[in-house]
Order: sequence, then C-alpha cells, then structure tokens
Amino acid sequence: MSQPQIVLFRNLMKQATQMNDYNFRAYAIRRIRGGFDQNRLLEGNTAQMAIKEGQEQLAVLTRQSVISRLYPSAKSVMDTLPTGVIP
Repeated sequence: MSQPQIVLFRNLMKQATQMNDYNFRAYAIRRIRGGFDQNRLLEGNTAQMAIKEGQEQLAVLTRQSVISRLYPSAKSVMDTLPTGVIP
C-alpha cells in the first residue's frame, strides 16, 4: 500500500473505533477492511478515484462518529467482556 492509502485506512479505522454503538462500529470496520481488500490491486487513475471516494466516506464516517458520541446509546452485551477473558 502507498502512503496515502495507509493514512486513509488508519483515519477510517480511527473514526470507526470511536463509534459508540457496537453494531455500527463492527459494520464500519468490516466495510473498511473489505473495501481495502477489494481495491488493493488498483493502479493509476482508478486507484486515485478509489482514494478520493474513500476520503469522501471518511468525511461521512467522521460526522456519524460525532453524532454517535453526542447521543450515546446503551452499552451492548458485546461491548462488555466477562471477567478473566482476554480479548
């Protein structure tokens, strides 16, 4: 991966992990990994277009993440680990 792709991936993952709701967070992480896996072999102009689309999705995810933190929902059962379990 090139430097812009790595930066975009890290920024997307950072915003996704800040989502308050477990389901939204898991969905965003799954979509980010899948999208990067699907587009990993792109080159040239198509790669630049994919990076631009990813930056637009980062803007959307950032807004959703902010709203998620402003209006938090109840903790999911999936958010809490039983004692003695190592993640």
